[in-house]
Amino acid sequence: MRKINHKQQMNILKIHSPKKLETLQELGKRKALPEELDNQRIRLETGRQGEQKVLSYLQQFGSEHWHVLPNLWLDYFEKFECDLLLLTTAGIYPFEIKNYTGQFEFKKSQCLINGKKVGHNAIAQAQKVFINIKNILTDASVPVNIQGAAIFIGPHNEVLIHDPIEDIDIVRAHQLRNYIWKIVQEERHYQGKPVDLQKILQVLKTYETENPFGQDNIPEEIKARAHKGIRCSHCGNFNLDTNLSYISCSCGMHEPRENAIVRTICEYGVIHHNKELTIAELVDFFDGEISRSTIRKYLKKHFKQTGNSKNVQYKNPMLPFNSIQEEFQLENCRKLDLYHY
Repeated sequence: MRKINHKQQMNILKIHSPKKLETLQELGKRKALPEELDNQRIRLETGRQGEQKVLSYLQQFGSEHWHVLPNLWLDYFEKFECDLLLLTTAGIYPFEIKNYTGQFEFKKSQCLINGKKVGHNAIAQAQKVFINIKNILTDASVPVNIQGAAIFIGPHNEVLIHDPIEDIDIVRAHQLRNYIWKIVQEERHYQGKPVDLQKILQVLKTYETENPFGQDNIPEEIKARAHKGIRCSHCGNFNLDTNLSYISCSCGMHEPRENAIVRTICEYGVIHHNKELTIAELVDFFDGEISRSTIRKYLKKHFKQTGNSKNVQYKNPMLPFNSIQEEFQLENCRKLDLYHY
């Protein structure tokens, strides 16, 4: 179902697939996004930042043996997302995470942000996730303690709840640490049979589905607008100096040439994750800055070849360079010189 990343403090079960946000981010760095898509990028980034902050709290204040499923999409009569599913030996905890700024109110079964009614009901969504996951496990005869929560992680978010709320806890940002400690204590004093993690994952797998909003529906003409060439990894500048060893920027960043080339290939791969890597298209993407022979050299060295001799392609990892950098075993001796005037 997911791959476990053992390098984290706790077990974060991740699915390795390209996400629309990553494509939008790469296009944004290359000045290709119209206002509507750039606003979508900002919204998605805000949501991810909230989820990452909750995950950071869990790693800091939770237990190392816990397991976490982020961004879990399931289909139980309809598709729904659990922002983060926490699994302990005592129970499971589906979290709906909101990274709002300003005042959030829940009044008369409606949600208001800064006094304005909004169509998305965060409370109802958290309740639906709780009920659906509970029913999925009940239908599969998997007994487990389950407690849902709506977590409002925004540091400048006032949360006002006027109505009684069933099935879920409401957790504000300043309450999250103690809420996690409470889960730790509940597990410590739990006397029942430990949660069957593998059984739960097996059941959830049968309902897992693709994110219907995560598909890349970005028009090719927008992707074609992407600024070509190697981009400075520090400031984003495209006017760089190149020699046989380093790519240098006026901001002071010096990046090993091989590192910069492989990074740029990965950036291309995220933007065009629906196709494999070819030398011809990468020569165009590098805008003539890197020779065909050099691109071929590093494709052969770092990427798996596919296709036959007449139609040579290389496997597209479809992931940002930073998330798979270690796989390339590069020196990565980037250096940033700070100039003081």
